Amino acid sequence: MTPTLTPTRGREALNLSGIVSRLLQWLRGIQWKPRPPVASPLQPFQPTLSRQWPVGPPYMTLTIRDKNSRLVGEEMALDGALVGIASAFDAAVAGLIGAIEVSRGTTNLIPVHQYSWQAAKGLARQAPAVTLACATAVDAALLGANTAAPSGWLAQVRQLRNRVAHQNTLIRHFFRTVGGPGAPQQPSQIDVPGRGKEDPLPYLQAQLVASRSLCADILKDSDIINP
Repeated sequence: MTPTLTPTRGREALNLSGIVSRLLQWLRGIQWKPRPPVASPLQPFQPTLSRQWPVGPPYMTLTIRDKNSRLVGEEMALDGALVGIASAFDAAVAGLIGAIEVSRGTTNLIPVHQYSWQAAKGLARQAPAVTLACATAVDAALLGANTAAPSGWLAQVRQLRNRVAHQNTLIRHFFRTVGGPGAPQQPSQIDVPGRGKEDPLPYLQAQLVASRSLCADILKDSDIINP
């Protein structure tokens, strides 16, 4: 019996031609959308404290939500600066305590939640005692820390930091424009414990410089104790 040959090659070519034809019709019906423009790369963040502080009157027009006296933009800037300055000191003291403990090989470590400047000084007095060259500067910076009007600059900063955390706002003083929109405007001021009214930026700039110097002294002692 002779097998019957079916001419399939012609049908396959016909089917392929139909598929290609339908594919081309589908492609023609697509509406090509232009690509969105590529965003320019972000510039590196360059923090600065030289920007002029916002004047007081515009803040009087801000909406206060939920009876919250925090004026969002200004308060966030103040909170961040105060927390950063105070936390830098806390971190330096933690490094000092750790350096003393490591140098002695002690296993009876001070719990982290008990870290403080007083704890660091007490640890330094224990045998074998170590001399803290930074002690005089730190004690002066914390002078009057437990009073309502401290004289030490760091004690003042820490009280302001605690105030924004515990009472949700700082005591500020606003000035309204007198003499029309072209008249000079006084900036908002904050009430610093033990100092009185201060313009925020000059005050914070000075505290930042003092904080860098004090923390450097503390860390220098840490390096000497535990090279």
